Amino acid sequence: MGTPSGLTPLGRTAGQLVLLRRLTAALADAMTPDDVARVTMDHAVQVDHVQRAGLATLERAGRELGFVASDDDSVTSTAVRWCRIEGLADVPMAECVRTATPVLLPTADDLLRRFPHLHERQTGLGMRSMAALPLMVDERPIGALMLSFDEPRDEDRMGSHYGSLREEVADPEHRDGASALLNDEEHERAVEEETSPARQTEKKRS
Repeated sequence: MGTPSGLTPLGRTAGQLVLLRRLTAALADAMTPDDVARVTMDHAVQVDHVQRAGLATLERAGRELGFVASDDDSVTSTAVRWCRIEGLADVPMAECVRTATPVLLPTADDLLRRFPHLHERQTGLGMRSMAALPLMVDERPIGALMLSFDEPRDEDRMGSHYGSLREEVADPEHRDGASALLNDEEHERAVEEETSPARQTEKKRS
């Protein structure tokens, strides 16, 4: 989707910030990690040139991340299909959570240099640049937001345009959504079920 392509760069920037602020405002009404995932996917894919989005949440005290992306079958009105990522994995989402620092990849060549094992799959999905942004509450990461773009992006522009997201998630008005990402036993059980060997076998058969 995205903001209208006929806008000036300044207009596109304003439109992107409006969409991200709508996202953080909507998080205030999110009560569960699945709710947060739906809100995130609905709003993030409307950012100009975003062709794929993802959300990571801390699991097992950060040893693992629950992850879901805006793929057609991953997020529906009735179910959210989470997968697991090792907390020490060499991928942008895990790195940005470990370091509490954005991982900005302005071009596909930057992805190739830093994460060569991801290049073929991500560019095959249409990625031309990527940002992994830590979501912070009380100065600690509670997860991360991934935005994958269909065009190269300037690193300074990526950082400045989306840096406000971290501050707004930490805003007291949005704490319900942030709290939904913390210590949710039902969510951890759902991730375990979704990533269990039996469930993976079922997916292969379907």
